[in-house]
This record gives sequence, C-alpha cells and structure tokens, in this order.
Amino acid sequence: MYQTRISLKKRRISSGSGRSVRSGRALRVRRRMRRREVRNSVFAGFSVTAVAGFCMSLVAGLFLLSFLQVVSQDLPTPEKPFGKKATTSEIYDRNGNILYRVFDDEDRDPVRLNEVPPLVKWAFIAAEDATFYEHHGIDPAAMARCALRMLDGDDNICGGSTITQQLIKKTALTDEVNMERKLKEIILALKIEQDRSKDEILEMYLTVVPEGSNIYGITRGSQFYFGKDLDELSLAEISILASIPQNPSRLSPTKSLVPEKAQALLRERQLYVLDQIEKNMDRINSAAYQDTGSDKPLVTAEMIEEARGEKLVFKQPRFEINAPHFVFYAQQLLQERGYNNGKPFDLSEIETEGLRIYTTLDMEHQRVAEDQVRKAVDRYGTRYGADNAAMVSLDPDTGEVLAYVGSYNYFGEAKPAGCRLGQTCTFEPQVSVPGTLQSYGSTLKPIIYYKAFMDGLIEADSVIPDVPIQIGSYKPKITRAGFTDSKAPAGC
Repeated sequence: MYQTRISLKKRRISSGSGRSVRSGRALRVRRRMRRREVRNSVFAGFSVTAVAGFCMSLVAGLFLLSFLQVVSQDLPTPEKPFGKKATTSEIYDRNGNILYRVFDDEDRDPVRLNEVPPLVKWAFIAAEDATFYEHHGIDPAAMARCALRMLDGDDNICGGSTITQQLIKKTALTDEVNMERKLKEIILALKIEQDRSKDEILEMYLTVVPEGSNIYGITRGSQFYFGKDLDELSLAEISILASIPQNPSRLSPTKSLVPEKAQALLRERQLYVLDQIEKNMDRINSAAYQDTGSDKPLVTAEMIEEARGEKLVFKQPRFEINAPHFVFYAQQLLQERGYNNGKPFDLSEIETEGLRIYTTLDMEHQRVAEDQVRKAVDRYGTRYGADNAAMVSLDPDTGEVLAYVGSYNYFGEAKPAGCRLGQTCTFEPQVSVPGTLQSYGSTLKPIIYYKAFMDGLIEADSVIPDVPIQIGSYKPKITRAGFTDSKAPAGC
C-alpha cells in the first residue's frame, strides 16, 4: 500500500509536471503571437501613416510645383535688374566748368566698381550683407526668420536680406509685401547668381541704391552730401552713405522735413554700420589682402573708433545752376537741331542718357556780364523807368556765345509786386529777353562797324546810307526826327 501510495504520488507528480510544461510552452507561444500581432499592428499602422504621409507630401509637392510654375510665368528676366539706368546729363562751359545737371526723377551718376575704393565697397557689404561673397543669392537663415514672422502675423515682413535680393526689389519687382512676391524674389535671385558675377551684382546695387530725396547711387551721394569724390571720403563719411539706404526718406540729413530728428536717427544707424564693420573686420581685411596682396589692413579698430567720434559737416543742398537762361536755351537747341547724329534729341534722352554737353559759354565772361547788367539796372533803372536788362556776348569771328544774361536776375521777384505774369508785370525774371526777338537797336552798331573796320570793308570817312529800309514785312523805325540820307560811321 505504501509503495503503491508512493507510486501514485510519483505518478501525480509526473502527471502534474507534464501539464505544467505544456502550459508554459503554450504561454510562451501565446506571448510570441501577441508580440507578433503587436508588431504587425504597429507595422500596419506605420505603413498606413507612411503611405498617407507620402500621399500628402506628393500632393503638397505637386501643389508647390504648380504654384511655382504660376509664379514663374510672369517672372522678370534675370537681365532686367541690369538694364540701362537713367543717368544725369551735365552741361559744361567751354573750360569744363559745370553749368547745370539735367535729370528727370532720379539724379544719378554712373558707378564703376573698379573705381570704388575697397573701404566703400566693404562698408556697404558689412552693413547690408556680410556674407555676400559666400552665399548663392539667398540667406536661408534670414528666410526662416521671415517665415516665422509671417506665421506670427507680423506685418513688418522682412525684405530682401541679401544684396542680390535688394537689387531685385529696387529694379525688377514691386514693393508689394506677400508670399508670391517673395518667392519671385528668391527664384530670380538664384537665377541671377548663376548668370552674373558677384562684382556685377554689387556694381549695379551701388548704382541704384537710394541716398535720399532724388539722389541715387554712391557716386552722386558722395558729391551731394559731402562735395567729395569717393576716394576723398573718411570712414565716418563712408558709414553715412552706407546708412542712408536703410530708410532714405527718414535718414537723409539734409532733405528730411525734420532734419534734427533725421540726424539723430542717422547717427544711430551710423553706429550700427560701424559696429558691423568692426564685427566683420577680419573678413574685410582678409578679402582685401587677397585682392591686393598688401599686409596693411584695410580697416582697424582705431579707424573705427575715430570714425565714431568724427564730427561731420554736410553740404547744404541748393539748386545748382550757372547761366540759367543760357542752359535752358542750350536744351532748347538740342531739341530743335540735329545734334543727335543729324536728329534732334528728345527731352527724355537729355534727362536720362548721361550726356556730357559742352558749350561755347565762358563762365569768366558770364560773371562779368551778369555783374554789368545788374549795375546798369541799379544805376539807371529809376532814372529811366527800367526794371530789366539783358546782354549776349558773341565772338564776332565765329558767332560763338561767350556770355548770355537773359534778365536782371533769374532768381529775382516779378515787378511790381502782385502783378500777373505775362499780363501786368514790367519785369519777369525767368523770361529771357534775347529769346523774345526784341530789337537790339543801336546797340549793334559799334559791333557791326568794328567787324567792318577789321575786315577792311569801311574806313573812318566812309559814308553810310541813312535811309528807310524794309526787310520782308519788317520796317525799322528811328526815334529821332527822320533820316538824313547819309552819315559817316563816327556820327552814328
């Protein structure tokens, strides 16, 4: 019994152990199946997500391509920013003295990068686009900042961050602020950087950059504000020119409606520009060394500190014109006669083609003539009731105009006060008397007789007919009693 009982226990134990093994094996199988099901479920979910993501990306990509295609349809050509820019024409006297600058809306002188001092070039680069020579037309980091601002609803969306983009904005696209215009700007910037060298882009940028009022380009800006050529500017003056383009209407130190406020804002911007030059000093000097091979640094901390403390004197803006009646007469002749390869010039050509117009006028003669006209009116005007006078001086051998004074004072006030121009005024300053075809009277006699004497046509005792004449419908009259039939030159 005992043995049997023990045997039975063994069998129970043996039987229980088998069930336990089978149960553990089944549990492991179920666990593996559950893990497989989880993996399959995760994989299935991932597959669905991946497919959905791929489809969404495909749709988004197709939409973007479609949008870019639409945007690109009316995209300006990469050549547009480099088209011919309106350039101011200049009128000179016979000795090369400038009489007048003729322009339409933009007063601009041409800029040639090889004539721009390196410090001027790098001041603008440091102020506007320090990595200009390193990027390919766009600055992705700046673009990301702009995108974040747009998503935040910021109305002050950043403009073109690179010099290439700014050139496009100033010459090829409108100032409209939206995503479509920005994409056009980016696409065009990438295309331009493929077609043009960095120096070509920079040269055109420095040509079109606004310097306040109707002043464009750094060459004209230098003359307008400081009366200097670019190579005569100090670092402080250079930093001013590099500051104004950020907001020309507010920062122009002489053309702003509130000069004191403008100069305070300009000072703040100038210090920023100098800080940027200092921040990029190593880059600037390294580039200058590569260009010139000179170990002498282009800019130093001492130069920058000196520029921060330099007190600037701005040239006061004024309407610069010499011999005003004459220069407008010269413009009239250009539009009436065949000075343009046998044809007259259009006014738009004179204002935008950058012509250099040399005349026969002599400013030394002109100053003497202007002085004599004013003295004559001041001396005899009250006695004879004369408010005006004029003078034209010619070279009798060539007919060249040496001096041309059209009135007592081109910039004077009409007389009498309150008179109506063209009706009741006895003196209208801007009316050129020589151009009104009035008779010069006996004023011409000494000139004509002098020329006749010099050419041997008459002698001192020659007799000149003193009789009425008629030239077409014109019949000259005399103020005295009548004609005397004949008279010697000395008695005329």
